[in-house]
Amino acid sequence: STAAQPAKQLLYTVSVKLKRITITATTPSNSAVRFETGTSELVLSNRIANVQGSKSGVNKISTNAKIFLKLSLGQLIKDIIYPEAEPQFQQHAYFKTTIHMRNALEDDSVT
Repeated sequence: STAAQPAKQLLYTVSVKLKRITITATTPSNSAVRFETGTSELVLSNRIANVQGSKSGVNKISTNAKIFLKLSLGQLIKDIIYPEAEPQFQQHAYFKTTIHMRNALEDDSVT
């Protein structure tokens, strides 16, 4: 009789990259709020935690995300000479931040 071979595990990495989203909301008086994202990335993988020597049947997934956000307050200025032209957004104030998220693996030290 032959010894039973352990099942091979499928290792994968999925990477999603979003270039940019811009949403602008306006009022009748042309005041505007604009929400923008820069390049954002999400990576899901089971390659890091599931290496040789890991327990059979245990499937750990590592996640890593980077998100760039910007929220602006301003006004839409319409072109008087060319009314068919796209209105220009004149920014008065903004809030910009970057969010980095990842899950801590079992062997990671928490600080």
